[in-house]
Amino acid sequence: MGAKRTLRKLFLFLVFSLLFFLMLYNSGIASTGREDISKVAVAAGKEHSVVLRADGTVWAWGNNSFGQLGNGTIQNSAKPVRVRELDEVIAIAAGDYHTIALRFDGTVWAWGDNSYNQLGIKKDQDDVSTLTKCKPVQVKHLTKVISIAAGARHNLALRSDGTVRAWGDNSYGQLGDGTKESRESIRHVAYLGKTQAISAAGFSSAALLTDGTIRTWGANRHGHLGNGRRTGTQLLTARVEDLTTVTAVSMGTEHMVVLKEDGTVWAWGNNTSGQLGDGTRFNRLQPVKVRHVENALSIAAGEVHTLAVTSDGTVWAWGGNSYGQLGDGTTRDRPVPVNQKELQEIICIAAGDEHSLALDANGSIWAWGSNWSGYLGNDSTKSSNIPVKALLNLNDAT
Repeated sequence: MGAKRTLRKLFLFLVFSLLFFLMLYNSGIASTGREDISKVAVAAGKEHSVVLRADGTVWAWGNNSFGQLGNGTIQNSAKPVRVRELDEVIAIAAGDYHTIALRFDGTVWAWGDNSYNQLGIKKDQDDVSTLTKCKPVQVKHLTKVISIAAGARHNLALRSDGTVRAWGDNSYGQLGDGTKESRESIRHVAYLGKTQAISAAGFSSAALLTDGTIRTWGANRHGHLGNGRRTGTQLLTARVEDLTTVTAVSMGTEHMVVLKEDGTVWAWGNNTSGQLGDGTRFNRLQPVKVRHVENALSIAAGEVHTLAVTSDGTVWAWGGNSYGQLGDGTTRDRPVPVNQKELQEIICIAAGDEHSLALDANGSIWAWGSNWSGYLGNDSTKSSNIPVKALLNLNDAT
């Protein structure tokens, strides 16, 4: 009888132990966190960096002179700080000195510089409270949004019906409403067609349509809109000719990059720093294939440099490198892509004006390039031409 009791106790112990373990695993306590890694994101502004965690919170670091870190102050921070009064976020984007976020309910929130109404608030020079916001404010009259993008001083929002909205600076027609009038109110981007992805940078905008083609609008210095002209502005959207089967688009300040279905990367526009990756420094009016980069999964275009992640989880970088933003240990420009083999299992990248960000599958954030106001996030203001770890791991509890 005693032996039976002992066996029964042992059996119950094992059952409860197993149930306890499963409970822990399902709650995430015993998890590696990788099942949620697809929900995270990184974004790079002109001089600040932004990260979205799987728990829906947003963190930022770097220049905060306009409140673009969203922590209620205007003090720069070389360490990650949490954006205040904002949760359940599913996407982020960073402009020059402002930041925007998309919540799960389809609303958009913005903070930082509002000099061009890019927060969706009409600025009033006599009311200082309208010029900057140090904490997130909701962009009014904008719902059912599924994706966002930020240019230097304007924003785009893709709605669930495939239409695109825009607001903020419109000096170069980057809002796509046929005018050059800046808007705090939300404008409908005209003559676009059903859209699946959007991108903005500098004073230009782009949309990837559901048929795999690209349409662009805004500033066109060096021909980066792909309309066959080298200069001027484009107030209404126009198709980039002879370009199909595109799956991703990234607008740089004066160049543009796309990813095609076959994993190849194509670029056009300004190439004075080699940011098109074709081995030359000649500007291009039509797309040219980036050399050496195959099986690409994602792309990111900065001011004068470009990044790509390939299927082996490594990063390729090319273009301007004056601040070490290519992360290859030098400050030499690279007209031909170089592979950063020291970075492994990279799942997400972002390119700022003079710095770069990457997120790996373990939740580590890597940063490199210029760092004068601490936007590498490693509690330093020293620039780095090799990747350094930011002081935030997305798998750690906060």
